[in-house]
Amino acid sequence: MNEPAIQATRLAEHDTALGSLLESLLAEVPEHLPATTEPESLNPAGIQPLTEQDPGEPEVGAVVPDWAKVAAGFRVLQFRIGEYRFAMPMVLLRSVALLPDRVTALPAQPRW
Repeated sequence: MNEPAIQATRLAEHDTALGSLLESLLAEVPEHLPATTEPESLNPAGIQPLTEQDPGEPEVGAVVPDWAKVAAGFRVLQFRIGEYRFAMPMVLLRSVALLPDRVTALPAQPRW
């Protein structure tokens, strides 16, 4: 195969892998699931996805950067590990999910 054909094949494989990753991420977000299917939890024991803001906790928006708030396709993935709740901003741009280089950890219960 010549170089352009190899490059096109690699790009197609890369796009397929990104599409699969994005599909698996979105499968964990209830609003993206078809109404007729029940999500199968992919989380190990002790990790629970959150579906709403816990009472008394800081708003998730407080930990989200301003550039992400205005981006189209913005989502915040939330989950709990033990006593900590995690909020991870995710911006969907075309077929790529841009994830931050760190995850913000917030206590599950306020300590004040």
